[in-house]
Amino acid sequence: MINIGLLGFGTVGAGVYSIFEERKDYLELILQEDINIKKILVKNTNKDRKVKVNPNLLTINEDDIFLDEEIGIIIEVTPSAEDAYRYAKKALQYNKHFITSNKALVSAYYEELSTLFEQKDLKFLYEASVGGAIPIIREMKEQIKLNEIVNIRAILNGTTNYILTNIYEKNISFYEALTKAQDLGYAEQNPSDDIDGIDSMRKIRILSTLGFGTSIIEDDILVNGIGNVSSYDIETLKQKGLKVKLIASANVLNGRYEVSVLPTAISAKNLFYNIDYRKNIVSFTGDKVGELSFIGEGAGMYETANSVLSDLIEAISNEDYSSPLRARGFQNGISGLKGSFYIRISNKMIDIPGDYIKEVISEENPFVIITNEIGILDIMDNLSEIGKEDYSIIKIDE
Repeated sequence: MINIGLLGFGTVGAGVYSIFEERKDYLELILQEDINIKKILVKNTNKDRKVKVNPNLLTINEDDIFLDEEIGIIIEVTPSAEDAYRYAKKALQYNKHFITSNKALVSAYYEELSTLFEQKDLKFLYEASVGGAIPIIREMKEQIKLNEIVNIRAILNGTTNYILTNIYEKNISFYEALTKAQDLGYAEQNPSDDIDGIDSMRKIRILSTLGFGTSIIEDDILVNGIGNVSSYDIETLKQKGLKVKLIASANVLNGRYEVSVLPTAISAKNLFYNIDYRKNIVSFTGDKVGELSFIGEGAGMYETANSVLSDLIEAISNEDYSSPLRARGFQNGISGLKGSFYIRISNKMIDIPGDYIKEVISEENPFVIITNEIGILDIMDNLSEIGKEDYSIIKIDE
């Protein structure tokens, strides 16, 4: 009998339990093992829950799970990175495999936890931390065995994609689109992690570290969210046949990597153009297989739970405990990142060097241009003289 301890019974935890109970007989058939969720850690055992569960499974005491020698696998689906880190260290202490959906945890402690679990011949699995239902972690782990991954491009946040799609298609304001996303439960009441690009940054940090085999920390990544992207910007670029997406990008060349999260305007010939609303996409290129692309829901009760349970299957059936991380000494090359950019400046208060300018869209208020190929840090340094609320910058990548 394989016993599981489930930490958390919110949206994802309830989804994990629901799918597990529905598919339990089939899972036992293909795994040739009896499997059982033995205990579930909750904050309140008396809470009324949409997914019905045997109350005898519920506990508010985490030691009912960690001190139970019959429980060999921990599934962690709680919202707090700090709690999740403590649970991970406790799983190590009591020799239990650890499966998590917590992207903040994985991004913050990726190298440490991967190494520690490998040293104890235990699994540390995190498929659900990136891309929701998209099985990108497992696929990338397979491909790096035979391929050098040279670039990764992705739309990794369904909230921002939903907001940008609504503005583009319905010609509504950013505030209206955000409010709609919040009303539908797609955006948090405090959506800053999504809007500011932090959620996407954590996910591309995980993917690029895994894919390139070098430690790319959060501070290495250039992040510019969509908070300053207005309906005016989206409509102006729409007239040029371009659609704005928040794109996470990672490239490696000659031992130097560039990793960024930027609002990016793309044309209809771009694969990402029709990835709308809550859909996510991850595309990466290997030197042998070429480009591989994966599209799916980036979040959701059952979508994320599906990825969690795919890790459970791996934990039970796969005896390869080696960490996929490799110790390559690549250097951060973000200072060399160049591109063409759409720039809007309200109440023009600075002068843009003439050699930066490829096209002037508006000389009035706002002042709007498209630049020649320039270094992104150069233009951002130029714009730093004014408040962030007074400008927007969008990469052009047709």
